[in-house]
Amino acid sequence: MMWEKVKGNPAIAFYSVAAFLGLSLLVTVLVDIFNIFGVKYWMVENLTIPYFWFYWFSTPVENPLQWYLLGLTLIVFGSNAGRAYQGSDRQAGPFWLLLSAGTMLMLVEDAGDVRHTIRKMVQGAAGEGSYGYVGTLFELGYFAVIGLVMVFALWHYRHVYWNDVRLRNWLFAGYLFYGLAVSLSWIGSAFHSIIGFTVYQRAGEVILRGLFVRDQITMEAYQVAIASRNIDFFFMDRLVEESLELWAWRLCSRPGCISTQSFGGRQPGSLNEISSCIQMAGIHGVAGFNSWHRCRFESGCIRCCISAGWTGRRNQGRPVACVCHPADAALDAR
Repeated sequence: MMWEKVKGNPAIAFYSVAAFLGLSLLVTVLVDIFNIFGVKYWMVENLTIPYFWFYWFSTPVENPLQWYLLGLTLIVFGSNAGRAYQGSDRQAGPFWLLLSAGTMLMLVEDAGDVRHTIRKMVQGAAGEGSYGYVGTLFELGYFAVIGLVMVFALWHYRHVYWNDVRLRNWLFAGYLFYGLAVSLSWIGSAFHSIIGFTVYQRAGEVILRGLFVRDQITMEAYQVAIASRNIDFFFMDRLVEESLELWAWRLCSRPGCISTQSFGGRQPGSLNEISSCIQMAGIHGVAGFNSWHRCRFESGCIRCCISAGWTGRRNQGRPVACVCHPADAALDAR
């Protein structure tokens, strides 16, 4: 039942995640920076770590939300792949299948921390400390393999989505944010045992001091907190990186639902779609549709073909149903 509601109105998932992130960051700013209602100084007096964001982003909310979005994206991408293969679309099928495979790898990685387990085994075999040359380069290769699945799908099958502006923008925005989060994750701990510090620690220290240390009291509170926990690293790892990943999958899950909705519950090549093609041929003329590989002038008629994986009026998938319409009637309709 819940899946049907989300499928029918995907905005439920997107707006709920946006609201969660927006509210989390708003309360963090109000409490930890502006000390609304004196909550900041109350935490300084009563807690070892006087930061709202530390406790909020320690609760098991953000990761389960991210896993939910990954699972939703996996189901929708896989559903699109199944529909495309059912309609013998040899372009859209592999495209959605590769994206769903990449999403599955990311879900397994994020939920199970697979790379950390393998990295520790590799480092142990190499006899080096945490994030030495071997461990750092292994993690780089690990992320590269997962990323290449997505990059190959987006590049090799770009004609599946390129002319659908909404689909293209959501895909690019989502994977751009995820790529940024993954890059930060790798850079944050890279070569730790060699250089003696992590980039996350240094960046977190600069940000925490700049945002949350306002006077002598908050400076002393920060020093007590850093002696208790590595909050500099935690700030970058939890608040920054996890928020970027959650926002990325909020964006990535959207194009799959857009494509799913565009099928409209009809079988590819239905009479409604053929009729729509004829009408658009009359409106836009033969030349425009010839460049979209859906209608072309042929022996006195306009041949209109519908693609199995139709996700937008300019998609160039494999045609599975065609009809000819007299050219004079189509041109008169203009």
